[in-house]
Amino acid sequence: MVINLIGSTGIRCQVADFVLIVDPPSKRKANITLLTEVSLEGSVEGEEGFIYGPGEYEIEGVRIKGIALPASDKKNLATGYSVFFDDIKLGFIKNLEKIPSQEDLEKLGEIDILFVNTENSSLNFKEINSFIKKVEPNIIIPLTDKGAKNLMEEIGQKVTQEEKLTLKAKDINEEEGVKIVWLKEI
Repeated sequence: MVINLIGSTGIRCQVADFVLIVDPPSKRKANITLLTEVSLEGSVEGEEGFIYGPGEYEIEGVRIKGIALPASDKKNLATGYSVFFDDIKLGFIKNLEKIPSQEDLEKLGEIDILFVNTENSSLNFKEINSFIKKVEPNIIIPLTDKGAKNLMEEIGQKVTQEEKLTLKAKDINEEEGVKIVWLKEI
């Protein structure tokens, strides 16, 4: 799997010719597109493989669970996702207004790689770190440079920025504890 950040909001995960995109900054070609927050006032038009909102989905062997999260605006629907893709469990929790309940975290299940946007969160970094400890991911990918720097300070890690993350399920080492991966936007 190859993981890139696209623009200031988007995430791209690719295995061979299969592409999963989360919150793309503009329309992009993908097998699956996930949106973590949408307006309830307008219509969201999508093509096949376009997902927004809570529920359980399976597209071309990729399993997705979405849970409702408190939105930054009552006119929006916010969703956190867990995605089982290429034997790796991805978690997309982007705009945290409060720490999800233990019940909601159990619905998402185990997470290997957690994507978090600390800039759009109403939580402080100590609360975000507490949330990360509850999720227990092996890898954290902050979506902004500032978020990466603040998480490195809070967690006590120093890492350098990378263009992309390339890995397979066997590369995820549960013995090492939490590792921050700081990606450049492409």
